[in-house]
Amino acid sequence: MDNLKGETTIAKEVIDPDKPVKSRNGLLLRIVCAFAITYYGMASIVLFAALVFNEFITDMSKQYLPDMEISRFQLFLFILAGLLMNLGAAMGSSLVLFKKRNGISVFVLSSVLIIIYQFVLSGPDGWQKYVVELGLLLFFLLNLPFNFKKMQPKKA
Repeated sequence: MDNLKGETTIAKEVIDPDKPVKSRNGLLLRIVCAFAITYYGMASIVLFAALVFNEFITDMSKQYLPDMEISRFQLFLFILAGLLMNLGAAMGSSLVLFKKRNGISVFVLSSVLIIIYQFVLSGPDGWQKYVVELGLLLFFLLNLPFNFKKMQPKKA
């Protein structure tokens, strides 16, 4: 049924053609964003704890790995870099969840840096973390360009 103003009434709901439609995130995107926020958030919590207790970690590395000469400052920088990259990935995925366009670039940049950082430090050992992180990265890279136009902030 049409009103004089050009509005359409459907089951007592007025749809205004001038008002933008709120697009919802898909279920799969919400699940993957929640997993990414949890994954990178937990890694950030662990790295923050390691940052607080870096003296203990330095002492243990000197005791059990005497050949590796890692100073406390070097360890602090390694942990701080890992913490910032993981926080960036968690923030990027939460920005994607809230439909911010720069969230994709923040997440992709942070996750690529994390993958490179881990590969340089530990090599191919522990390949499971690469599978999880590459899977998240591929999901964002393959799925989001199709929904990129829908990722506009809500207009009032």
